[in-house]
This record gives sequence, C-alpha cells and structure tokens, in this order.
Amino acid sequence: MTFGKHDIDNLIGKVLTGEASPDERHELEQWVRQSNDNLRYLEQMRAVYEKAANDPLNVDVDAAWQKVKQRLRTQRAGGTVLLWPVLRMAAGVVLIMTAGLFTWRWFNTPERVELVSTERPVTDTLPDGSQAFLNKRAKLEFTYNKRTGERSARLHGEGYFTIRHDETKPFVIEAEGVFVKDLGTAFNINAAPGNPVVEVMVSEGEVAFYSSDDPGIRLVAGESGVFDKATRTFSRLEKADTNKIAYKTRIFRFNNTSLGDAVELIGEVYGVDVRLDNEQLKTCPITVNFNNEDIDTVLDIVAETMGLTIQRQGEAFILTGVGCAHE
Repeated sequence: MTFGKHDIDNLIGKVLTGEASPDERHELEQWVRQSNDNLRYLEQMRAVYEKAANDPLNVDVDAAWQKVKQRLRTQRAGGTVLLWPVLRMAAGVVLIMTAGLFTWRWFNTPERVELVSTERPVTDTLPDGSQAFLNKRAKLEFTYNKRTGERSARLHGEGYFTIRHDETKPFVIEAEGVFVKDLGTAFNINAAPGNPVVEVMVSEGEVAFYSSDDPGIRLVAGESGVFDKATRTFSRLEKADTNKIAYKTRIFRFNNTSLGDAVELIGEVYGVDVRLDNEQLKTCPITVNFNNEDIDTVLDIVAETMGLTIQRQGEAFILTGVGCAHE
C-alpha cells in the first residue's frame, strides 16, 4: 500500500481528529506496519497533537478545530461535505501556533532544580554545566533560564561549587542572608543554619562575598572569609584551612592537630564511627597528611604514627593506647 506525503498526512490528520472511518483507520494501521520509519512518523505527529492539546497554555485545540470545521462545511444536496484538505491546513496552523507558544514559554520559563543530601554527600551537574558537591544534610535550590542564561541559587548547609563561568551572567549563591558571586571560580560555602558564621573558602579564581547592605570582601584562590551573623561583619582569615573541604577532597593536613579533632573529622568525612578508648589520647598532637586514601589506610597510619592499636567493635573502629607516643 503506497501513499503520497500529502495523502498520508490527510489520513493521519483524520485519525487524530476523529474524522477517520473504520476503513481509513485500518489503512493507517497497515501503513504503519510497513516500516519503523512509518511508525516513527506517526508517533511524531501524535506527539505534536498531544502536546498542543495538553499544554498548560490552555489552548483548546479540539475546540479550535471544531470552529474551523464548522466554517468550512458546505451544504450539498444529500448531506454535508467536509473540505478536509482545507481543514488540515487550518488545523496545521493551529498546531504551529500552539507549538510556537509552547516553545516560547519553554525557553522563557526558568528551570528549577533542587539538590538534597541526607546522611551522605551528593554531587551533580547543574543545568548550566556547573558542578555542585553538597556535604551531608544540605540543600541547593537552583534556577536557570535557558534563553537568557541567568542563574541563581540558594544554599542551606555546606557545598563546594565549580562554576561554569560567564562574564555576562554571573553565578550568585544566597546563603543565610549573604551572597557569593562567582568571578571565575571553584569555592566552598559553609552556611549551616546553626553556625554563628558563614564561611567561604576559594580554591580557584575569585569571588565577591557580600550582603544586601554591605559590599563585603573579595577573596582569591587560597583565601577564606567569614561573615559574623551577630555583628553582620565580614572578615578575611589569615590562612585557609583546607581540612574544611576534606568532605569533598578527602585531603587532610594535620599539623600538631589534637588527635581528638583529627579522628572526629576523619569519622565525619568517611561516615564511620572512630573512637579513642582513652580520654588522654584526645589531646595528643598528630602531624600527618592524607591524600584520598581509603579509611583502613588512614586509620592504620594514624595508629602507627601515634603508637596505637586498632580494634573493631561492630561497625566502630577503636583506637587504643596508654598515652601520647612521644611521652
């Protein structure tokens, strides 16, 4: 069974609008069975029809077609004759207009994405191509307009961001009443609701760190800044603590750090229970570096460095010893 393009369009149009007779519907079914290309063509036509009819723009396509059909019907002796080719073109105009409105709204409606972490960090690529890595118990709300390129975000908790930079459309993150604007950047924001400060640490590039009533400060790679919520003031830290982003990098730099603080951070980052069986061990200083090793390696090195042994109690790691190794 062979159809011309015009004939098959007419036949599909009749079936989609309910104008087809049983024989015509059967003819279309036979045509579809002839090839996968025919099936794909029918599905494309059906998708356009359904999108136009169901789009939230509230365009009533069926009603529009009914009006067109009423105007195009002519009375002849013996019954009513429908001018289908003319109807098809008129209906096509309705579809094109509706699809155009749908496309316009799709490109002008901002895309909203919500990224949430619970007891484990999560990472994802945002619609603009930027990367977000959220620490535990954090949430990011991101808005992006595909047409204009405008983007903004709101952070609850802690997150590390590698921004796809655009000079004309800066990436701005709001967190606990302050703002961080990317100036070509990778940076970390710690804005946990219970913390007295919001802290920003820059790994690459530069950021502007400010509030609605204070121009704030600019930070470059290797710098950190804090916003004191009580005094509403910004200040620059003398030295960035890279351990603050160990939740993402798993890079630790312990330099005369108390063993209690070290094992607490290690346990938090790896999501494991690490304990010291002797309270005196907590104040012992430890100097050691780790670069994304697995948890067993990290604890083995800690134990070796401090002259301790490791025991397992269920899921917990217990570091045992009598005191500091240097004493």
